[in-house]
Amino acid sequence: RLCGSIAPPAAFLPSRDGEGLVTNKQKNSMPARHDIERAILEALRHTTTDLNMQPRMSDCYSVTKLNFAGTRLDDTQIQKLANVLPHFSALRQLDLGYNQLTDVSASVLAVVLASNSTLTSLVLSGNDIGDAGVEALCTSLTTCTTLLSLSFRHSNTSTAAATCFAQMLLVNSTLKHLDLSLHNICDPGILQLGCAVKSKNLVSSEMFVLDGVRLARCWQELLLPPAAALYTNRFVTLHWRSLQEKVAAFVMGQHFRLGGCGMVWRGCVCCCDESG
Repeated sequence: RLCGSIAPPAAFLPSRDGEGLVTNKQKNSMPARHDIERAILEALRHTTTDLNMQPRMSDCYSVTKLNFAGTRLDDTQIQKLANVLPHFSALRQLDLGYNQLTDVSASVLAVVLASNSTLTSLVLSGNDIGDAGVEALCTSLTTCTTLLSLSFRHSNTSTAAATCFAQMLLVNSTLKHLDLSLHNICDPGILQLGCAVKSKNLVSSEMFVLDGVRLARCWQELLLPPAAALYTNRFVTLHWRSLQEKVAAFVMGQHFRLGGCGMVWRGCVCCCDESG
């Protein structure tokens, strides 16, 4: 049984034609990822109490991705799901996009992220998570050291949420990709996000990419070139990254144009003349 006292769902029982999945009886058997997802959804929808899953290692040990996008999960079901996620010790990707999640679910997931040690990608796009939910998530992400990608497209947030994301980006050193497409973020929020992304890309050794935010609307304040209005966010990110590499190359005397006019002396760039 996968779900403790809950009757096993049909996905884990042999079918009449003999083609069904027989767990823990077949030699070297291991349920496919979509079978485990169906089992969890079945338990979530037909259980009125907290989900008490006690999955076997052979069932969940190798599961690296769970996709519940568009399955109409609500806040109550997310609370139950959060209680069983620790059993999936190899989980890397979790997709909860386009469900019925609100700030309550965001707060629950924030607790999960705070204790998470494996999850690297989280999709929360297309839900009803507002500014309060974003604040809870960002507070958790300031200490999270594993999440690399967060997709937050088409959500019910405002410029206040952009401020939370910007403050989080200045502290978080792990997140490498944030998707905020289809948001109604005004210029003040865009500017804050742009400053945070610029800071990360000029300081961090790895590139950070922000999608879905028109940074070019604040190109003057962000000290971007005049042609920034034609750039996508990825190109803007690459521009900042390229600027960092050019500065480093100049300091090291390796720039293809500037390599002959500078030398390294105690970490500073000095002119090669008699005055030193």
